[in-house]
Amino acid sequence: MPREIPSRRNQPVRIFADESIEIEERAVEALRQIADLEHIVAPVVGLPDLNIKVRRGYIAPSGYAVISQKFCPGLMDSRVNCGMLLAAAGIEARGLSGGTLDAVFEFSRRQIRASASDAATRSMALPAGRDLLAAQPMRIAAAFNLSETEIGRIEGLVRDADGLLPLCADIARGLPEDIREAADRGLGVLGKGNHFAELHEVEEILDGESCAFLGLKRGMTAIAMHSDSVDVGETARDILLPARKRRRSPGAMSRLFARLRGSNPPPAPPDVAPVDDRNEGERAAVLVAAAHRFGTVNRLAIYSAIRAALSAAVGGSPVFELLGDFAHDTIFRSRDGGGWEHRKGAVRLRDGSEWPDDRALSRTGRVVFVPGALGTRAYIGAAFRPNALAHNSCNHGAGRTIARAESAARFSDDEVRRELGAAGVRIFMLGSGERLGELSRHGFRDPERVARYMEAAGLVKLIAALRPIAVLKG
Repeated sequence: MPREIPSRRNQPVRIFADESIEIEERAVEALRQIADLEHIVAPVVGLPDLNIKVRRGYIAPSGYAVISQKFCPGLMDSRVNCGMLLAAAGIEARGLSGGTLDAVFEFSRRQIRASASDAATRSMALPAGRDLLAAQPMRIAAAFNLSETEIGRIEGLVRDADGLLPLCADIARGLPEDIREAADRGLGVLGKGNHFAELHEVEEILDGESCAFLGLKRGMTAIAMHSDSVDVGETARDILLPARKRRRSPGAMSRLFARLRGSNPPPAPPDVAPVDDRNEGERAAVLVAAAHRFGTVNRLAIYSAIRAALSAAVGGSPVFELLGDFAHDTIFRSRDGGGWEHRKGAVRLRDGSEWPDDRALSRTGRVVFVPGALGTRAYIGAAFRPNALAHNSCNHGAGRTIARAESAARFSDDEVRRELGAAGVRIFMLGSGERLGELSRHGFRDPERVARYMEAAGLVKLIAALRPIAVLKG
């Protein structure tokens, strides 16, 4: 059962973690500050990866789900629809030699960009990003040459990405030109930092029936990636929250300096005021919906490049199956219409009723990739019956125990490379500079412990375990 912290002025805080998962008290206090806001209408949920992030001058928690009576952009990260894609490839992982993996990722590096400012010669031959902001699912499938086995799943994924507000052509044409330009330049961008594309081997089947429905077999290859809505999300947030253009919010710098002095004050989440004006709320919903859609479309673009690279490297016509795409930073209208679901570093789960025509997902519910740390075991999970106490959410990883900059200072790139080599994982860099130390597994909670807790707490059911074999780091 989760730990419930009583209300101070409005709502309680519900923490999903047991004694084996250490949650920083500053992160809990940050959630209590959110729970005190008068427009919060349900307990604030902290998930097993709850941690504090320091980004561009402000300090805020990550790994939570909250329901507000009002639309509140500040309760979502600036990386709108930062999320993951998971797919299966009909290729034996053991048959992928070192030379084959080198070929796959050298091909991918020529197609995928680390940032929108990278040279255009490295980008894929893709349609204009703005044309996909309101495209029908079949148009999206055709744009990325998806296989026949995948086309039927695209409609559900796009519908889910558009859960905030279905985008139509008229709405898309009315988007600010800044958003449309950001979509054009952002398509095919993996991103930097902890964004990645990986190949895994399905090492262990934990739920044979579910894996059979999904076409997962022991020894086959799985594709996973982590990216966001690139400049579309950033542009949307800058329009919605003009203060963010100054990269600060009231008191943010003083809190940051206090933290650097070692006093570690409780952080105050920035820009959490709701949107009260109805017209402004409709405008905000359109901007966030565009970023939601673009994050999903962008991952499909990157997936199409990796799929093409694998096909070219192994020859023949391997069968690919898209298993899921799921965001970590989102705002959706609550099912009962009584508020808005805000998630930051948390996956929105849905049961099989959301995909009634899908042979597999109608049985398993949403399928999610549960990553470990860099080079460690990962899992595939299924929602089945999402946990209402967690606002139908699950965490998106193990969660940091050491901030990225501190991890980079404590662990060298060479040390991480040696650990990956010892685990049989090949590492490829997409951007310039190494910066592998920032993703050292020693800076994260124990992924195995977190995964076991997720299942015990009823957040997801683990159906397969994966062993990483190659990583392309942004």
